[in-house]
Amino acid sequence: MKTTEEQRKNAMLRYYYLKSHHICVKCGCREAFNNFVFCEVCKEYSDVQNELNAEKRHQQAKARREKRIAEGICIHCGKEPVETGFKSCKQCREKTSKQRLMLYRRKKHEVNKSYISEGLTDAQRANLEKARMAALKSEKSKAQREKFKKQNHLLFVK
Repeated sequence: MKTTEEQRKNAMLRYYYLKSHHICVKCGCREAFNNFVFCEVCKEYSDVQNELNAEKRHQQAKARREKRIAEGICIHCGKEPVETGFKSCKQCREKTSKQRLMLYRRKKHEVNKSYISEGLTDAQRANLEKARMAALKSEKSKAQREKFKKQNHLLFVK
């Protein structure tokens, strides 16, 4: 019998093999949908399950938060005791403050510098380049997928 480490390694190899050949990593039978790693059927099933479990996760998070408040520990990390008048520890407050500041600056930068002399911001130019590279990669991978399907057509027989 295989050890868990070998099983984990084989699972990762299978995942990356299927992903690189644009085959659904969940069922391993159908072609992956758009830029996802799942086929349409598996993605739809996953979406339905996520919706069904969303309320349960929300209730668990709410209960965890209330428990931490009652115990007097940080609501975010659950490790550090909180100071009087706060619900989070000093480290988590600093981290949250930095994240909010970065988000504010990012939004402000995008609004104020939406267009430069050429009509594109650096972020837009970078996104355009990424899209161009993805399109080239997609064309190459599509040809590779077709070649793979021809060579291994018995894998796709239902």
